[in-house]
Amino acid sequence: MSDKIEKLSDAIRIGAKSGGQLYYKLLDNSHNSCAMGAAYIAVFPDITETDCIKIDTHKKIQNQLQTDELVMHPIRKWKCHLTIIVVDLNNTYRWTREQIADWLESIGH
Repeated sequence: MSDKIEKLSDAIRIGAKSGGQLYYKLLDNSHNSCAMGAAYIAVFPDITETDCIKIDTHKKIQNQLQTDELVMHPIRKWKCHLTIIVVDLNNTYRWTREQIADWLESIGH
């Protein structure tokens, strides 16, 4: 587990290096991932598909990377939890994980 990663943008960039991009799924056992899945891989390098559903895994990500903060969606222009926006940008708007990381960095995450 990596406690040193503090920003969601950094976690996504690190985790994205481990495999291809997925849609509508956090990650697979080959370490392909969506944007949030990439963050999970960065924080938990040995994570499996099954580990993603564990509450303590979610809480660790939420606490370490502040994913429950309310922010303005860059396209829809409504405030929502950061996690939901990242998932929406990945799945609905098909932003790359790198584009999502760039946006997160621009808002201080």
